[in-house]
Amino acid sequence: MFFRDGLAGSEHLLVDPTALAQAKGHAEIGFFEPSSGGRYLAYGLALGGSDWGELHVVDVATGESQGESISRIWTGFDNKAVSWAPANKSFCYQRFPEPGPDQPPAERQMRSVVYMHTIGRNASGDGRDDCR
Repeated sequence: MFFRDGLAGSEHLLVDPTALAQAKGHAEIGFFEPSSGGRYLAYGLALGGSDWGELHVVDVATGESQGESISRIWTGFDNKAVSWAPANKSFCYQRFPEPGPDQPPAERQMRSVVYMHTIGRNASGDGRDDCR
């Protein structure tokens, strides 16, 4: 994923899904959502052609990952998985419960919860308060 400095500016590589996949094969960015100020970019990384992936956040100015790696995110087509709060330091996201050993695959997308996440706190997404 690239960004450009203005309409006629130079392009910069921000996120390279192939490099992030390492030895795990094919990787793709399933969704992305910039913060309203443009400082951060939240994106979903899915491996091996799956629609399931992890949510990550990168600082656009520095290109540095913010350490977030939130699993059990649906990255499928036309998904608005992240909604940034006005201060651009936190966002709400939809996460699905850990599937049980006997859970049918058709039920994996049930009982999702919307959580609020603040950048730099509980980077795994566990232990968050829901947005209800």
